This record gives sequence, structure tokens and C-alpha cells, in this order.
Amino acid sequence: MTRFRIFMVAVAVVALGTPAGAQDMMTEAIKHQRGPQKQAEKPKKKVDEKAYDAALKSIPDSTKKTDPWGNLR
Repeated sequence: MTRFRIFMVAVAVVALGTPAGAQDMMTEAIKHQRGPQKQAEKPKKKVDEKAYDAALKSIPDSTKKTDPWGNLR
């Protein structure tokens, strides 16, 4: 009975370790498929970053301090 229990624990450990290894292999495969970045993508990233910064600047500052526990005190 104890041999069976040890065997089942070993199988569980191997089974839990397998998906992480498979995920790692898939990540490597995706990196190889993409290849080097194209020159057209680099300027687009700068435009996206500028738009992101502009969107952050358009968010108004919060002047009112909120107290989530205010009603319970």
C-alpha cells in the first residue's frame, strides 16, 4: 500500500511540472516565428507612446480626498 502511495505522489509531481515546461517551449517557438522587428513598427510605437502620454495628461487630478471608511466611523 505504501509503494502505491509513493508512486501516486511521484506521478502527481511529474504531472504538475509538465505544463510549465510545455509553456516554456511554446514561448520559445513564438519568439522564433516573429523574427526581427520591422522598421515600420518602431515609429508606430513612438506614436502610441505619445498618445498614451497625452491621455494621461488629460485625466484631471483628484482634489477631493475619499475616505472609504467614512460612513462606518
